[in-house]
Parts: sequence; C-alpha cells; structure tokens
Amino acid sequence: MKIIKQVWVAGLIACAVFAASADVVVTYNFNVSNATQNASISGTTPPDVSSTTLSPDAGTFATDWNIEDNNPTGDASNYLWVDASLGNLNYFEFTVTANSGAFNVTAASIDMRHHKNFDGAATFALRSNLDDYASDLLSGSNNRIDWVNYSGAISGVENQTSTTFRLYVGSSKDRQPAYDNLGLTLTPGVIPEPATLGMVASAGVLLMLLRRRFTA
Repeated sequence: MKIIKQVWVAGLIACAVFAASADVVVTYNFNVSNATQNASISGTTPPDVSSTTLSPDAGTFATDWNIEDNNPTGDASNYLWVDASLGNLNYFEFTVTANSGAFNVTAASIDMRHHKNFDGAATFALRSNLDDYASDLLSGSNNRIDWVNYSGAISGVENQTSTTFRLYVGSSKDRQPAYDNLGLTLTPGVIPEPATLGMVASAGVLLMLLRRRFTA
C-alpha cells in the first residue's frame, strides 16, 4: 500500500510541474504616439506571452481619443484621454497570447482621473471574450482630477492560450476621462506536455498492476 501511495503522489507532482509560480506583468503605459500603443511585458517567464497593440473600436470613437503629454497634475508621463460616454460602449481592445503553454490572469490594475472637466464621473470596465464581454473583471468610477488607482484580483481567466480583453471607457456627462498604466498580472497555466502525459499514464498503469498484485 505504501508503494501505491508513492506512485500516486509522483503522478500528482508531474502534473503540478507546469503550475509553478511566477508573475509576468503586461502593461500599457501610453508613453508613445497614438499609432502604436504596444504593451510592455516584464517579469520572469513562464508564462511566455505576447500582447497585441491596444486598438480602439471601429466607428467614430476611433478618432475621439488622444495621448496627452501636458499633464495638469504635474505627472511627467503621458496618458490616454477620451472624449466619449460609457453609455456608447466605447472600448479599446487587446489580445494576450501564450507563445507556449498557457497562462492565468490573477490581477488587473489601472489609473483613472478626469482630463479637464470633472463634473461627471469618469468610468471604466475591463471585460474579456470568455463570456462575450458580458461581465466586469474590474471596474470603477470617480469625479476627481487627481489620479486614483484601481486594482483587484481576477478570477475566471485560467489556463488560457489566448484571451481578448476590452477596456470600456467614458464619462457620465460625456466629458474627458483619462487613463494610465493599464496592467495585467499573469501566472503559468496548466497544459501538460506529451512527455508529462506519458509519465502520468505510466504511473496509472503501474498503479493498476500494483493493486492487482496486492489484491490477488
């Protein structure tokens, strides 16, 4: 019986190898021109991922945004501001893809404030294609002209090879909300490679043989 338990534990360990802990952060900091909002990816891999350019939705909203380099709060970095209402469901879209294996999204973060006019609430909602953008992974609102950070744990985005995200943005009074430092924290997902599956299968066969031996 002791041998059976050891074989079973070995199989579990083999499956868990691909879930080793590591953090990778995908960040959009808007420190470039309008045309190329690429992500900065930092951290220890795995997971090994890439991320597409942050792109606005098609239609009139495609021109109703800008990258501001004259921050009235004194912050030296650039940021994104939009001239639209959340009621119109305006969004920016990007896709995170695993170059190998899989990934989990464990947390998200963003900074938000009003660009100039702040008599209405600036708003945002981060969603994904996993439920056809129906529910918020992270959301918030404020009517301040100073930056407020919103961050929180994310659940339900696990063992993914590719996921598309949308950042819905706007203001309750069609003003000019501003955003900066959109980030996702990723850890490795679990997709056993063929060699690992073979190890688990071999362990299962050995387990059955040992059971027959001890029950015969």
